[in-house]
Amino acid sequence: MPVIHIAAAQCPSIAGDIERNIQLHLQMVEAAVEQGIELLVFPELSLTGYEPAFAERCKLQPTDGRLAPFRQLANRHQITLVVGAPIDTGESRPALGSIIFSPYGVSTYYKQHLHPGEEQFFQPGQASRPIKVKDLPVALAICADSSHPEHAQAAADAHAHIYATSMMVSIEGFNNDSQQLQQYASQHQITVLMANHCAPTGGWKPAGRSTIWSPEGNVLCSADITEPALVIARQRALEWQGSVHTVILRSPDN
Repeated sequence: MPVIHIAAAQCPSIAGDIERNIQLHLQMVEAAVEQGIELLVFPELSLTGYEPAFAERCKLQPTDGRLAPFRQLANRHQITLVVGAPIDTGESRPALGSIIFSPYGVSTYYKQHLHPGEEQFFQPGQASRPIKVKDLPVALAICADSSHPEHAQAAADAHAHIYATSMMVSIEGFNNDSQQLQQYASQHQITVLMANHCAPTGGWKPAGRSTIWSPEGNVLCSADITEPALVIARQRALEWQGSVHTVILRSPDN
């Protein structure tokens, strides 16, 4: 029977400041390791903030030396980390993606369905198969991906155990997006995780309220609007249990 501990990392991002955002991320990872988390998912473009206009100057390659601590922690603690960034693919525009650091190595996921306006700064990605966490398939999504029912259907068709979404959801858009994610959970009998920003970014005021839904569509746990937190779900046998762990972040070095 499955035994897995997952978490959404609800955290703030500093606009365009990769080095300081890495410091904030590492504090969240430290807290996740203390909680025994095995999959930790950050919000959309978490390493730069949701700042599409910064994509070209902030684009990263997964091998960037600044990201070495993520690789080391993933291997040392057997944890899979999903962090958001504009990713340099060698094309004219970067991909809006997630970099996945796992005990098995480093991989990427590219957002397939861009939000209107994002095409000025990013190129869309192609369909990809779920990643594996403790031999369980986990399907990834980035924000507008999850507004397309066929994306969630593809995750279900691939027998994904978890549908993990990295989001930038505003207060105004939260009810609609959360209801759709809840529907996916019950429709496809899949655990759904949403990791959202909790501080203003890119001119938007995010809703926070990162949430995990059970395969029955029930809310397992949900954070509040502004607090940095780990939204945690632990599965043992067929039962999920949720909790929220507030994280007190230290100010990153200037």
